[in-house]
Amino acid sequence: MKPIYVKFYLIESRAKQGKLPIYCRISCNRRKAELFTGLYCDPKKWDIAKERVKGNPELNAQIIKIDSKIQDYYLDKSYQGISPSAKDLKAMLQGNDRSSSSILTYFETFIDDISKLPDQYTIATLKKYKTIRRHLMEFLDGIEKSEIHFSDYNLALVNEFDFYLRSKVKLNPNTTAKYLKQFKAVFNRAIQFGYLNQNPFTGYKFKLQKTNRTFLTTEEINAIETLVIPNESLAKVRDCFVFAVYSGLRYSDVCNLTKSHLKTDKKGNHWLEFNIQKTKENSRLPLLDKAYQIVARYQSQELPFERLLPAISHQKVNLFLKMIGNLAGISKTLTFHVARHTFATTVTLSNNVPLEIVQKYLGHSSISSTQVYAKITSEYLLDINNKLNTILAE
Repeated sequence: MKPIYVKFYLIESRAKQGKLPIYCRISCNRRKAELFTGLYCDPKKWDIAKERVKGNPELNAQIIKIDSKIQDYYLDKSYQGISPSAKDLKAMLQGNDRSSSSILTYFETFIDDISKLPDQYTIATLKKYKTIRRHLMEFLDGIEKSEIHFSDYNLALVNEFDFYLRSKVKLNPNTTAKYLKQFKAVFNRAIQFGYLNQNPFTGYKFKLQKTNRTFLTTEEINAIETLVIPNESLAKVRDCFVFAVYSGLRYSDVCNLTKSHLKTDKKGNHWLEFNIQKTKENSRLPLLDKAYQIVARYQSQELPFERLLPAISHQKVNLFLKMIGNLAGISKTLTFHVARHTFATTVTLSNNVPLEIVQKYLGHSSISSTQVYAKITSEYLLDINNKLNTILAE
């Protein structure tokens, strides 16, 4: 345990009616903080060595009380695995200890604050934070703690919440890890605003599980493209999905595209110029002919907000895609993100497009994110290779 030193002393320059103010200096972790105790004494009766007032047990009792309060608070935090700073101890004495603030109340304020920053936080991200807070409330109710303060939340509770999400809520390990990473971000922001000194997630290991990314083969893409769909809503979802198959865009970006984002250069090439919703980075991408053919179908239509393509809620999109998959005779579970995986694998990497180019198409900030698809494609090619060996051996 790191040492803490508390010193009481007088300041001669601030005399009041012949008495001097008693100040307190807290030294902790090589940092210092000073504050006025609210006490005064006759300088002639001050014992510098003992830091006490001669012949005044009442005043000394108040000094001892302040000293004990600092020591007790420091020990209590240390046992919780929290290392309070000198500034934290000063705030506690002044009644400004933010670590006693409610996490749920702060979480609600946090959500309200980020909702006012649509350029930085998407609606989907906002929804995830709201979901995490709801799960946290239910978790705390389950352990009979309807309220909890920052000072009470530690690594043990982080692990308990992790177990609750996986066992009670039945979330898979990767979804649990994503939620907990966002919860950790809430604590990081709280640290910046002085609510606590150390993140309770320190020492916690996120439990991620390797998963196989679903993607479509060329035959399956063709089955969806050529599928006759009499229902207009299903047809629109199919079009948006096929557009993503040939552009690699996320659902959020497809929905946010407007006609102003579509550019045509002097040579007749079609480009998309837009801000990627997830990373907020500018992107300028050429459109494959098959992607533009989808866009061309809606050029003459007046869509809401001048959108480039018809937009339907994400929940309905994935429901409709399951129906489309069944109609097309595809056994794989279709979600909109499958289109992005398909673009990365079947459309680009399987056709020997360099990994760096695929990274640019997908808008990945790191090539390591793109390399995941290279592994998938290798497995896919090996499967094709084995099938060829069987055919050639006949």
